[in-house]
Amino acid sequence: ELSDLQKVKPWILKDPRMCLTFRTWLPLFDKIPAVVFVYRNPVEMAKSMIKRAETVDAKWRMKRIFRLWMAYNKAAITQSDDLCRVVTSNSKILENPLSEINRIIK
Repeated sequence: ELSDLQKVKPWILKDPRMCLTFRTWLPLFDKIPAVVFVYRNPVEMAKSMIKRAETVDAKWRMKRIFRLWMAYNKAAITQSDDLCRVVTSNSKILENPLSEINRIIK
């Protein structure tokens, strides 16, 4: 339950779909959360998704993935616009995780 999760602090939830429904969940938190917005290069994300896909036309899939990337990133920015938000990238975290985490928590 969410109330049990809030007893352990700090906690992190990583789910890209959360950016679509974040405002629905917000009233259930006992405190307004901070948001760490981690973006990923859309080409890297598309290649990763295509690699996992089975026999689907890559061009069609690329277009669809780019539209999804745009929709999710736009929603994440809009949904967290008035909150404490730190922006980073997937590549920065992978390149130097400790340094980037230290930057985020400051």
